[in-house]
Amino acid sequence: MSVGGHRLWAHKSFKARFPLKLLLLILQTTTLNGSALAYARDHRTHHKWTDQKQDPKNPSRGMFYAHIGWWLLRKKDIVKHYGNKLSFDDLYADSLITFQHKFYIPLAIVCGLLVPTLIPWCLWREHLLTAFLLCGPLRICVTLHHLFTVNSLAHYVGRRPYDRSMRPTENRLVIYLSLGEGN
Repeated sequence: MSVGGHRLWAHKSFKARFPLKLLLLILQTTTLNGSALAYARDHRTHHKWTDQKQDPKNPSRGMFYAHIGWWLLRKKDIVKHYGNKLSFDDLYADSLITFQHKFYIPLAIVCGLLVPTLIPWCLWREHLLTAFLLCGPLRICVTLHHLFTVNSLAHYVGRRPYDRSMRPTENRLVIYLSLGEGN
């Protein structure tokens, strides 16, 4: 679900045509992890200043902060200042990305809550409340905590095969659970 926001837009690891971009953008929206533009912006800033005070997900502020605190709290001014030093012109030039960013909240409600609730309710006659709770809040909570383990657990527990002084680790559990995203 995060391959678009992470590999395509944050790291520019591959190129995609419109249909794949649209699909990846919809999947990014279903995670409720923010717009692809916001995610890529924060992630690029995180990689530029990993484990420093300019890092929006700075694990040196503690495991809770690295896991979810950064997502719940406002960014410090230093993070915003250093984030503004990076170029995000490629993201702002992409009309799909800017559309999703502009209309993120209504898109997140539709893609992340309504559609996942309606599918089991309509197709399998699941009770509406059960469909909502399982396919809405529970799915979102599991997905977000799964994604956040890459920020937290993979900075605290695991091997450091290349440089023992660096905080990021190779954590096999995170790598397997995230389908390689924590690698």
